[in-house]
Amino acid sequence: MRFRVLGSLEVQADGLCTPRGPRKQKILASLVLNAGRVVTVDQLVDAVWELDPPATAARQIRNTTTELRRDLVAQGAPASVITAGGPGFLLDLTDCWSDVSAFEQRLATAQHLTGPDALVELCHALALWRGPALNGLRSEPLRTAARVLDERRLTALERRFGLEIDLNGGADVLEEVSAVAEQHPFREGLVAHLMRAHYLAGRQADALAAYHRLRTLLDEELGVEPGQPVRDLYERILRQDPALSAAPAAEHLIPRQLPPAPRDLRGRAELVEQISADLTDGPVVLSGPDGAGKSALAAHVAHQLAARYPGGQLYADLSHTTAFDVLGRFLRALGVAPSDVPADADERTATYRTLLASRRVLVLLDDAASAQQIQPLLPGYPGSTLLITSRRSLAALRDAARHVVPALDERDAATMLLDAAGSEDAASASLCGRLPLALSVVAGRLAAGSDPIIARLRDRLVGQRALLDELTAGDLDAAIAVPAARLPAPVTWHDQRRSRPPPCEAGRVAAEQGPLPNAAPDTQR
Repeated sequence: MRFRVLGSLEVQADGLCTPRGPRKQKILASLVLNAGRVVTVDQLVDAVWELDPPATAARQIRNTTTELRRDLVAQGAPASVITAGGPGFLLDLTDCWSDVSAFEQRLATAQHLTGPDALVELCHALALWRGPALNGLRSEPLRTAARVLDERRLTALERRFGLEIDLNGGADVLEEVSAVAEQHPFREGLVAHLMRAHYLAGRQADALAAYHRLRTLLDEELGVEPGQPVRDLYERILRQDPALSAAPAAEHLIPRQLPPAPRDLRGRAELVEQISADLTDGPVVLSGPDGAGKSALAAHVAHQLAARYPGGQLYADLSHTTAFDVLGRFLRALGVAPSDVPADADERTATYRTLLASRRVLVLLDDAASAQQIQPLLPGYPGSTLLITSRRSLAALRDAARHVVPALDERDAATMLLDAAGSEDAASASLCGRLPLALSVVAGRLAAGSDPIIARLRDRLVGQRALLDELTAGDLDAAIAVPAARLPAPVTWHDQRRSRPPPCEAGRVAAEQGPLPNAAPDTQR
């Protein structure tokens, strides 16, 4: 069971199972923040009612905490997850996981490291955050504890920004530093990082302007000057101190190879969050039938997390190539001269892993056929990771997290057609298997003003009960096989670019993306 407080309060077992009701949530938040320590009934009363508790507050706390324990155990937590301990209760996370504990462990590790190693740990720690701590819980005692965590996050961010600028220069991190500094304009450390990032990106005027904004703000609000470190940095920028412009310690080319992110990724919010969390710990495999939207989902997550990987993002479609060829392309993208790319497969892998060892790179591998195809592309050191799509689960990748990408639920599938046709059509969405690719083709035809394909589709399915070449969009062809005995039919997609389309198989979809005429581009697969 996983407990999350770095953002809104969440509990996850097989799915989301956060206790309902503010009272249980406040009690649970207090226990998670103090995991392994007894939280007294009086402390829990303060968290729930603050300054106006009822006369029966202590009894209600004990009864509600007992109910909370029963709820958690029913969802799969160990029986000892909450125990009574003298004046209060204790949350035991021995067999569970907590994001706040993981965050503190990462910070403690980073404290003893320097350079790229420290940067990797800080990035993993910060990736655990989904928003302000305990977001949405109204309780001043809890807000006080949450503000301490938020401060810990800002301190970790400041150190991470400093390391990023030291190692890679200011360009990659400039946008992120600027956004955080705008949210916290009084933090001189953030402003100093912003000044350095601007200066190293060749924007001296912007660096000086950042200092003047800070100075004006401090003077008007507090009547003080900026601290000596920021004033010294300002003077060094004014005289263009050569030491400020020294080449970054790990200067290199930064590849940005991700395919375009989908414009509309419907019904995947919870799955996106789970994948994003798992990517902090190693490779992630997205499996499922063709047409389920694995490629679109992977591209969406990769774009969303791109800032976490300032070393760049690499991409390869593995459906018609080998790991040997992919390594050659990746090495050239990482700055290896074509004449220096090794001819030996093992040497290519070794060079690739050496280059990734001092960087944080996200590698997106689409349509993998087997774990053997992936093995040479695995990074050798923490920091970089893989996001993989495949028809198979790739069980031989033992350290990978796995997510099966399902069909859309009925509401989201029908809404995809609503956006294109102007009316919901759940029956036709079901005929498309509620698969994003099938729905995108139908929606594309409707958006392009084609024939009334929904009505024709349903009529011909009922009347013909045969293999129809009905749905096409660009070079993508959808053949719909209708069993003789029942509807709705399974949908089999054949890409005309493939020399041997996959065989029709009930309940499966074999598909590859193709462009839609006069419609928004689709990357769902």
